[in-house]
Amino acid sequence: MKKFFIVELTVKSDSRSNLLNYLNNYAVEVRTEDGCECLDVLVDPQSSHTVVLYEIWRDISAQMAHLETPGFAKWKAFSDPLIESFNVKILESGE
Repeated sequence: MKKFFIVELTVKSDSRSNLLNYLNNYAVEVRTEDGCECLDVLVDPQSSHTVVLYEIWRDISAQMAHLETPGFAKWKAFSDPLIESFNVKILESGE
């Protein structure tokens, strides 16, 4: 069953542009992964500390496989020092 993820990142002060630079390049790679149907990188124009990822995965196992990739490990190593907190919502289609 298709899974939808909304990941809200609260970025540490003055880190958003650095994070976005890396994230936008990394997103190109993620979009080619098996099971990734969508990955959008969004910003809140009213908050310089917020970045939101909107992801659609074919199923939960495709998303879980993504978390085991070397690219995800590199992303975590780069982003962890820049992120104050994050929240993940996992949704399913209501159709």
